[in-house]
Amino acid sequence: MEKKPVDRRTFLTYLGTGATALAAATSGLGVLTEKANAQSDSLMRMKPRKKGFKFHPIAPTDKDELVLPRGYKYEVIASYGDVINKKGDTFGYNNDFTMYFPIEDSSEHGLLWVNHEYTNPLYVEGEKKGDKYTAAQIEKMLYNQGGSIIEVQVKNGKWTLNKDSELARRVFFT
Repeated sequence: MEKKPVDRRTFLTYLGTGATALAAATSGLGVLTEKANAQSDSLMRMKPRKKGFKFHPIAPTDKDELVLPRGYKYEVIASYGDVINKKGDTFGYNNDFTMYFPIEDSSEHGLLWVNHEYTNPLYVEGEKKGDKYTAAQIEKMLYNQGGSIIEVQVKNGKWTLNKDSELARRVFFT
């Protein structure tokens, strides 16, 4: 692939294309399957129970750590730069939206869409050339914006990432 400098117009076109793809992806990939559609419909028609979910909120805090309500736990499944598939694609950063797609109706094995909202110039390697990023730096920023589709499964009671997945992939804008 020939490397060419990216002008402002082309870069903005990439951003616009990325925003369009992101809007399409986050508008409900579940509509692609009848079962997911039916599950969504049943969720929308749920009537709130009078005696139901007992959530104990956390108090406001200035701690620089993850604080969870009593009875909740978290597991890190993937971090920035982790390999997510056989091709060697890597997990992005600045995640803000996730959606789970069950495989064969399983609540313990499925695909997880993770949106990577934006890039951070601090993660760009190397100096700018003059006042501009190089084409390689821009490609890296565009690669890290978009999303990851990762295959996850519960093993021994913990969620795990399948790094050899044939289904996992990156959605990016280069």
